[in-house]
Amino acid sequence: MQKFVAISLFAVAAAAGCVAPDEVDNKVIIVHNVPPGEGCSVEASEDTYMASGQLDVQSGRGYYLTPLLKNFASSDGGRLEEQRIFFATGADVSLAFIRSSQLDTAFSVNFSSTVTPDGGLAATAFDIMPPALMPMLRTAIAPGDENDDTVVATVQVFGDQGGQALVTRPFSYPIRLCNGCSRQSLGLCTALPEGFEGRISGGVCSPFQDGFVQCCTTSTGFELCPAAPEDIVTP
Repeated sequence: MQKFVAISLFAVAAAAGCVAPDEVDNKVIIVHNVPPGEGCSVEASEDTYMASGQLDVQSGRGYYLTPLLKNFASSDGGRLEEQRIFFATGADVSLAFIRSSQLDTAFSVNFSSTVTPDGGLAATAFDIMPPALMPMLRTAIAPGDENDDTVVATVQVFGDQGGQALVTRPFSYPIRLCNGCSRQSLGLCTALPEGFEGRISGGVCSPFQDGFVQCCTTSTGFELCPAAPEDIVTP
């Protein structure tokens, strides 16, 4: 029943972006997923990349992919510059879950980007884990479960080049899914040494994605993130 719900949420969007397999373009590709920078900004660089991701399903957003596009088409010395520009208009996304296969789904997202020919690069960004899936995944993955899940997202960007509809070849990106792994509990805040500062790693686009924060529990039972020492005042 869950499978039907998940697919029906995105069936209309999926129909809009699908492109026939024989139209796959090998001249425009997704190179890799670029690590986002400060403020969740994305730089069109081939120097660094992320081979996989992690998502805490406590997130209300989902996973934000930041793929790099490269256009290998030749402008023939500039004479065909306009004809060889690739105008990206969206992406087809399919999600295959290792354990929670009842949630497998496919849909499309819309965005716009322009990639110049002769090896031109363009950084893009869009959600590949719909927020509507998060409540289902929180049910499927128990908090702290060591047997968490992995989803493989397969992405194809579609658009127009020289008046022809084109779609990139498939790009697969695995994402580890967990329930609560973005918070690392250090125990009681009163037990932390003076001057301690809880670490925050990654997560520039979302604290639940590709990062973690160290937390502690206050004397009143609240979770403090990032962790910091607490002094107990006795009468």
